[in-house]
Amino acid sequence: MDKRSPKILIKVNGTETNYKEEPTKQDAPPQEEFQWMLPSEQILQHNVVPFRAGNELSVDPKKRKGRRKQMILTVGTAVLLGTGFGFGVLHVLDGTKEEKSMPAAASVTSTTTTAPAEKQTKSSEQQTQQSAALEELAVYVIQGNVFSTAERGQAALDDMKKKGMPGALINSDGKTFLFIGIANDEKGAKKLTASYKAKGFAALEKRRVLTDKQVPAAFKKYEGLIGKTEKSLRTLIEQTSTVYTAGKISNEQWSELDKSVKELTKEGKSVEKAEVKKLLTYVSLSCDALQEYKETKDEKTFVKLQQLLLDGLVSYETVLTGKDS
Repeated sequence: MDKRSPKILIKVNGTETNYKEEPTKQDAPPQEEFQWMLPSEQILQHNVVPFRAGNELSVDPKKRKGRRKQMILTVGTAVLLGTGFGFGVLHVLDGTKEEKSMPAAASVTSTTTTAPAEKQTKSSEQQTQQSAALEELAVYVIQGNVFSTAERGQAALDDMKKKGMPGALINSDGKTFLFIGIANDEKGAKKLTASYKAKGFAALEKRRVLTDKQVPAAFKKYEGLIGKTEKSLRTLIEQTSTVYTAGKISNEQWSELDKSVKELTKEGKSVEKAEVKKLLTYVSLSCDALQEYKETKDEKTFVKLQQLLLDGLVSYETVLTGKDS
């Protein structure tokens, strides 16, 4: 038997109204419910791989050391290769800069392979003049006297020349020295000293060394020429002493000396500094006097040669001071 809810009649303002009772939420049919279930601990432990820290991994110590050595070798090799490559690039760049910044004189020298022989010789002479350095000049001088003032020294020099003897004055350390002869070695110096003493003159041989290596700024333009002139002056003093003590020199030595002096004379025609010109003149005249003396052995020629060599020494020392007369 169906159970039905009783029908209710409601009158509103005397009028019947049908009213149907709607079912409430409580009376609604029950809906299916979803149950959330969490997995059990057994399932979690079975399906999840536990995380292990890096230090918990078991690695063979020998393999670890091998990998470390291999890494060090790899890094070291890379550093060496990189450094070598860097230096190589730097060297190439520096060489390029040097080629670009090479002075005109050097570039001319490198391109003169097809030039005439005369131009090549001139270029080599210019390079020698620029790069020549002064060598030590060591000689023996015969000292006649030493004076406290230049005036007294000049008076003594004038008296020596009146007597037909050579002489030159050099000021040093506030004193004036009178030199009356010059030689290359002690043997020649002692022979000269003995000859002066035999004539009644005071004489004492002394070694004089000029160690200046640099040409003063005033004569820097002629540095190479001065260096070659100093070498010729030294050779002239040597050959003069040889002729004086031994009586002769070899033809080969003389030819070489004569050739070098003639080249200096030719090269010195363009010199503008008076003291450098004077030095070249004394060297050239000394060469002529030596040629005459080695042939004649004449006493007057020897005195003339000694005077020119002393004047050349004084002029060279003046050049080293940077003073131009």
